[in-house]
Amino acid sequence: RLARSTLRRALRYAERDGVIGNNPAALADGVRMDQKEGRFMPPEMAREFLKGVEGTREAALYTIALTLGLRRGELLGLAWEAIDLDAKRPTMQVVRQLKRAGDRSYLELGELKTSKGRRTIHLPAVTAQALRTHRAAMAAEKLALGADWPDQVLGFNLVFRTPLGTAMDPDNFGARTRKLTTEILGEAWSPHTMRHSAASLLIAQGVDLKLISEVLGHSSIRMTADVYGHLMPDAGHVAADAMDELFS
Repeated sequence: RLARSTLRRALRYAERDGVIGNNPAALADGVRMDQKEGRFMPPEMAREFLKGVEGTREAALYTIALTLGLRRGELLGLAWEAIDLDAKRPTMQVVRQLKRAGDRSYLELGELKTSKGRRTIHLPAVTAQALRTHRAAMAAEKLALGADWPDQVLGFNLVFRTPLGTAMDPDNFGARTRKLTTEILGEAWSPHTMRHSAASLLIAQGVDLKLISEVLGHSSIRMTADVYGHLMPDAGHVAADAMDELFS
């Protein structure tokens, strides 16, 4: 599937530049692949993990991961400029991601993969409170470090930083996540499986699939249904009950 995608993209450029008349890879049928069911944290395990990181400098980071399901780069690319904790209903704008660029020797803030990825999310009270606590803790760290604490990193006031005030390396964050989950839960979990867990927790609470798709920043509701549809409760009886009510 990846080979076909790469070839199709390359030939699209060739077609655009007039090197070939049409894109033969675009005419080939797509590769059918079975959707693998992801790994999900049950509610009691998610609560246990957040309790385990309570009071640490990563508490807000993992609260967002499990309540909003942000991607790793989106989490680490959050800036205070995009978060409104003082509104009646606090919100967060997800507009960029932190990633390794070029030869992977440096970090940069870049655009999200799709336009649907850019989104405004209403924050649960538990998430907003975790961010307020985190903001106070970062202010204390900045005061302790003094002039060595950078006001901005990569052009923005990043929410999550290292103790030196620099951007958090995505690979180090992944390793840290696996270490913490092993210590607290007895098994390793990655940032990506936490994103899956957030989706499963929302589904368990009966949140509409379209809203879940918007929170996760999926390109379409179909993608959400393909990945998480097997977790949805069987709602086939709803249509039958509706007709019974109409004609009874």
